[in-house]
Amino acid sequence: TLYNTSTISWMQTGLTSGNVNDLAINSQGHIFAGVYSNLWRSVDFGATWQITGDFDANGINQGDQRIAITESDRILVTEGTSIRISDDNGITWSYANMVTNHSFERVESIAIAPNGSIYAGRVQDWGCTTCGIFKSTDGGNNFSWVFQAPYEDEAFVRFAFKPDGQIFVGSTSWGDHTGQHQMYRSIDDGSSWNYADTGLIGSVQDIIITNSGRILVNMSGSPNPGFYASDDDGSSWYQIGGGDPIERFDGGLVIDNNNTIYAFKYLWGSPNGELGYQSIDDGDSWAPISEAGLVDFDNDHTPYCSLITPSQFIFIGTGGGGVIRTMAPVTNFSEN
Repeated sequence: TLYNTSTISWMQTGLTSGNVNDLAINSQGHIFAGVYSNLWRSVDFGATWQITGDFDANGINQGDQRIAITESDRILVTEGTSIRISDDNGITWSYANMVTNHSFERVESIAIAPNGSIYAGRVQDWGCTTCGIFKSTDGGNNFSWVFQAPYEDEAFVRFAFKPDGQIFVGSTSWGDHTGQHQMYRSIDDGSSWNYADTGLIGSVQDIIITNSGRILVNMSGSPNPGFYASDDDGSSWYQIGGGDPIERFDGGLVIDNNNTIYAFKYLWGSPNGELGYQSIDDGDSWAPISEAGLVDFDNDHTPYCSLITPSQFIFIGTGGGGVIRTMAPVTNFSEN
């Protein structure tokens, strides 16, 4: 299969401003976007948007809000040190039960495992004894602490799940600790965690697991940012794609039904003008993603997060320009 990388066209949705921290979609096809202290919802595939729920601006701005939606369409949104829950499409909200001992214990990630368990990653710093990774087995009503990394100054920012039950979580750290770890793995449903980061350097920005079982990680920070891959369940890692592109991919990674991987990059100060890169060979090589269509890809449209819908449209949350999306399913852009 060959891909015509010059024909993906983009358009602005009805949400035209704001830093969009995360995107999610429910079973009805409603799109949710986290912007500042508001959660926006579109029921018409991005044409119009409404604010759903009243979030604490002081709490939510301490960290980028993250969104997870369960199979039953329960919405979970991180808000500072808390997690908010809605069972009526964002009309009313309650709080999950989660112990908090320090104001710095922000919830930086939330993700739903294939078996329905929900995992949350929190910031850990000096003095906390039960921070790190939390787990819920009752749909998000109650979260219990399951793991804390051995060092301070660490946040668990991305979870990824393999079909065989393995769980991976990537972290970002800012302390000067020799041996600081970036990737952890659990093979017992989150009860225990071990290091899985030999060969990784820096901080994890995103993780994706391809259909072949390869784990792709986007790393930031010195000395070698860029894409890394593991073909042995995290036992070893190597830089993939020849070490190029070595850029910041803040906009996330998504995979379409043709197994094409799309990676969206940070446009501020970018040495190249592309929106990002795509790969049709499991990440071994990459080609530019086009910037065609109805969007002016200035710095305000730098990708912050991305989502691929079941119908194979890609939505991108931007750093100032709201939400954009493809004008057609990306799988339409392939040529056999």
